[in-house]
Amino acid sequence: MMEYIAQMGPVVATASLLVAWVVQACRAADGRPLAIDMTIGLAGGVMAGVVGATTAIGHGMVAMFVTGMVGAGAALWAQGALWPVGSVEPVTVRS
Repeated sequence: MMEYIAQMGPVVATASLLVAWVVQACRAADGRPLAIDMTIGLAGGVMAGVVGATTAIGHGMVAMFVTGMVGAGAALWAQGALWPVGSVEPVTVRS
């Protein structure tokens, strides 16, 4: 099992970060930081990868890559739907 995690973990992480980067590039004008998109995309991709590894979705690298992309895309879509732009006030520092 550890060998499977060592082989498929980087595949899922790469797919998730790729999707987060593409989403950030497509909606760069909305003001969400790249680090938040990367974190949410990585978390969604890893969760989808765990589900994909424990079910019969597929055990090949291509199947895990697609699973990571779908998980990251779903997480980023949910973030965009549930966290509207401008809902958080920026913090200002007074001197």
